[in-house]
Amino acid sequence: MSGGFRFSELDFGTLNRFKEGVGGDADPRRDNSLGLLNRALEKTYGPQSLNSVETFQGIVVGKREVNRAAFQKKGSVLLQLSRAGSGASDTVSVDAPYFVYKVYIPELEARPRPLSGKDPVIQTYADVYVSVDVELKYGELPMGGLAYVKYADKENLLDPMIVGYDGNVAIEWSDAASLTRKTYKSNSKKKTKKLPKGCEMFVPSKKGNPHNALAIGASYTRWWSSYASDHNLKMDRFASSGKTIAYIKKQFVTAVEDGECFSDKNYDYVFFFVGPNSLAANGNGKTPYNQLMGLVNTVKSKFPGIKTAALTIQGWSGWGLKRGWITSDPSNTEKPSGWKLTRSGRGIVLGTKEYNRLIKGGSFDYVVDWAPVGTVNYTSDDPEKFILKPEYDADLLHPNDAAHKIIAKMVKEEMGW
Repeated sequence: MSGGFRFSELDFGTLNRFKEGVGGDADPRRDNSLGLLNRALEKTYGPQSLNSVETFQGIVVGKREVNRAAFQKKGSVLLQLSRAGSGASDTVSVDAPYFVYKVYIPELEARPRPLSGKDPVIQTYADVYVSVDVELKYGELPMGGLAYVKYADKENLLDPMIVGYDGNVAIEWSDAASLTRKTYKSNSKKKTKKLPKGCEMFVPSKKGNPHNALAIGASYTRWWSSYASDHNLKMDRFASSGKTIAYIKKQFVTAVEDGECFSDKNYDYVFFFVGPNSLAANGNGKTPYNQLMGLVNTVKSKFPGIKTAALTIQGWSGWGLKRGWITSDPSNTEKPSGWKLTRSGRGIVLGTKEYNRLIKGGSFDYVVDWAPVGTVNYTSDDPEKFILKPEYDADLLHPNDAAHKIIAKMVKEEMGW
């Protein structure tokens, strides 16, 4: 790999500059030299050197996907326990997989720097979880990502958490090709498949792609419970969790330019099941729709003659209520039930409906109208009713496996498969 950096060239203080001590404060005329030196060393190298440091910048050098609840993921634990009620077991799981990272912080790490992406020393680094805000905004962090880490116990460097992300850098080492995505199979069974870095491709759950179809999107498409992998649809997927449509378009263009991700592919159909991240970011349906059509046209330019299909987005206000994007304001009588819709709240209710109307009236070859099927009351503007039906709800935002069975059936009927 050209243009990258080597960890051997990462000098102390490059990523994190710690304030040095200022020497002893004893009067040398009234103290002996040994006492003066001891106090100077203690002040310079003692734990107080980190008093003014809140976060540390490091580089992501490893990651793994898990689907178990953990102390550091308190939200998932509380959510599962609340669902389980009095019958909760000792083992708590989560609905969707998430990533745990290994972050190399040269100024803090006493263990050797990694010589390659497969260096066993990486496994000895502390597990670093991701804050909810970072996870929602950036999704899966790439290898070489510049992460900001905060410790719950800074003095003992315990319970690290990624609280910020600042892009990624190229790492130059002998087996950079090993820094790749994984190929996921149905029900989260997976095996390693080497793919170009940045090419978020996932093969079908079963051998072959009989309809020669590609699905593009964010977590709705990427998750193991996605219509794109389960229920014998067997589509290839190009997906990145937590990302907007604009980001996915840029990533697709980059993957095409790399010449490896799609070099030997030629699809007949492409599916788009994407929207909530862009709706929340823009607060309306028109902007995400225009971004979607930009993505559609980009895909069509790569695969001339490809047939396009889109799925409408069901109500997901439950997630907005949970996140505080929609707040209760009884004095506001202009909105149904006294609900005051924030910017993201408008994106959830009014924006989602506008987005779906534009999709249905657009130029897609096929439209699968899942929205009214999966929503408690799709015609209502009340956020408490514009939510996933309980039988289809995974986490207030994503359709569950039962929902994807219905979606798969609707896809097959619409496509005549």
